[in-house]
Amino acid sequence: MGSKLGVFQQKANLYKVLSELFNKPNQDMLELFDPLKDSLQTLYPDLVTYGEVLDKEFSDLYQEDASLTALAVEHAKLFIGPFDVLAPPYSSIYLESGRQLQGESTRYAEEIYREAGITMSEDFKDVADHIKVELEFVYFLYFQYVETNELRYLNTLTKFNHSHLSKWISPFKEQIQNRAKLDFYKRLADLTAKVVMIEREELTPQRTSN
Repeated sequence: MGSKLGVFQQKANLYKVLSELFNKPNQDMLELFDPLKDSLQTLYPDLVTYGEVLDKEFSDLYQEDASLTALAVEHAKLFIGPFDVLAPPYSSIYLESGRQLQGESTRYAEEIYREAGITMSEDFKDVADHIKVELEFVYFLYFQYVETNELRYLNTLTKFNHSHLSKWISPFKEQIQNRAKLDFYKRLADLTAKVVMIEREELTPQRTSN
């Protein structure tokens, strides 16, 4: 098992970077693309070009304007508002009837976080089923597995992917593809969806006896 832990560390790193890239754009993100490409090279070499394109698009935007105003405006329109949010980053929008916020899928996310030993801080300002939070949760599970070698973290990850994350990542991606103006978030959503769906195939749910 020890030889495989490097792979799991790379998976943790990959999800951490993907989560960070859904934050408000800032110049510190320039440091994320080399780790992104390294992880993709190890895990999914066919996806390395996605990391390279993301790196180039972000770098080009930064060279044009170090404050990343255009990308920040795009981020706000897609994910924040304050008016019409073009691509809401919450699972409940895609999994609940009526596109409601904080529905059953949000409570499911909160519950599985608790099962994994995570307690939301009182300072936490976002909703539990935000895409960046869910990707950060996958990072946490892989990180904990690397640290402890306890299979319960992989079992929770498998359950979370199959029953929740993989069910809404594709419609979320499609919403971004349809509403985004800049290519950066289209590429990011496409890469994120590909990683999640590949992992759905790799992760095998536990069988339960009747």
